[in-house]
Amino acid sequence: MALFLFLLVTFSLACGGIPTATAPSCAVLIGPLALLLIFALLARTAALTMHQRVREGLALPTAIDLLARQLDALRWFGLAVSLICLIPLGLAAAAQTWPVVSSSMCLQAIFLLTPALLTIAITLAAEQRFDSLTGRTPRSKSSWGPRRLVRALFRFAGWLVAPILVMLEIADVIIRIGSSVDLAWVGIPAIGVAMVAVLVTLPLLVPWLAKRVWKTEPLEDPQHRWLIDLTRRVGGAGLEVRRWDTGMRDTNAAVIGIFPHARSLLLTDRLLRDSSADQLYLIALHELAHLRRGHLWLRMLAVTPAWLLAAAWLHFVDGGSASFLTAHVLAILATLATLRIVAHATEYDADRVACDLAARLASAHPVARATAAGWGAANEQVERFCATLRQADGSDEASSKRISWLHPSVDARCRALRAWVTTLGER
Repeated sequence: MALFLFLLVTFSLACGGIPTATAPSCAVLIGPLALLLIFALLARTAALTMHQRVREGLALPTAIDLLARQLDALRWFGLAVSLICLIPLGLAAAAQTWPVVSSSMCLQAIFLLTPALLTIAITLAAEQRFDSLTGRTPRSKSSWGPRRLVRALFRFAGWLVAPILVMLEIADVIIRIGSSVDLAWVGIPAIGVAMVAVLVTLPLLVPWLAKRVWKTEPLEDPQHRWLIDLTRRVGGAGLEVRRWDTGMRDTNAAVIGIFPHARSLLLTDRLLRDSSADQLYLIALHELAHLRRGHLWLRMLAVTPAWLLAAAWLHFVDGGSASFLTAHVLAILATLATLRIVAHATEYDADRVACDLAARLASAHPVARATAAGWGAANEQVERFCATLRQADGSDEASSKRISWLHPSVDARCRALRAWVTTLGER
């Protein structure tokens, strides 16, 4: 998950708890609409300016890359825009006090997330506008088509937002049950059933949405049949292998889902096209290692401690407005730090497990025998894995040093693997 999207959703929802003294009138909508209009003009200007540069001779691939960077910067600016709409301009207060909205946590969340989702939609519309002007999409399709825009927005953020809204709607149902029936006989069992429904529904809903939103399909071509056999051997039954259509833009792989028969290994179209069998074998083993080691569970659990502590502080110690803001900001920062630590640690662990699995399967798996021939020592396996990482991430020096929120750099991962091999040799 992109750091930007996590912050956008978290901060927007956190604004809904800021104490307010008065209920704003409908005029509160004027300021946010004006600010979003200015943001839309900035995004449109960026798309039109880049199109003009293409007409003046700028190479289209270069223009696409430059526009993508500009729109990414605008999306970060959109985070500030959405917070201004919610706090100084009063939308957060409206969410808490307007009769229809305040009666439902799900409706409040939709109201609070609307400025953030609009900033994303505006940048996606600018991107579509540029694609239409430069002929990257058919002229018969409107660059501002609502259907295309909604699909793009859902692909960008819907897979995260939709499960949150489902969870809040279930919470609304629990509250309605508790307020309308005898808790002793009906309400408490109903609340228990609803809580179990939340715990089961979300882990099932997220991968189901992701598979459809991200345009995936079962991997059925004979050339990659061996990948399905490998996942069954290493990942167990019920793990589906799917081709992830990115328009040949991304080289990536991911495992989604935590329950058996509701999990999938996603491999992007460009990764399948550009990677050798040897590279795909190692990449698949790395992703399967996340499943074998329970890394998805660890990352989910890493989100909860900071928010539990913040809730306990506000409930038992100090629930004032200043304390509320401080507790939520600290909870967000602590969650970011905890997720980063856990994510980086699990990546290092999955790298080690992948190399270990490669050695164990070398004599048993048909494709493994072909791709692992002559590997021999563990340090050679590590070097092949590092070469695969560099190929997937980009061969230039800057790419190998790049660190993201959820992934350490390729250089750091290779150093850790070599240190691990050295430790094995000393035993």
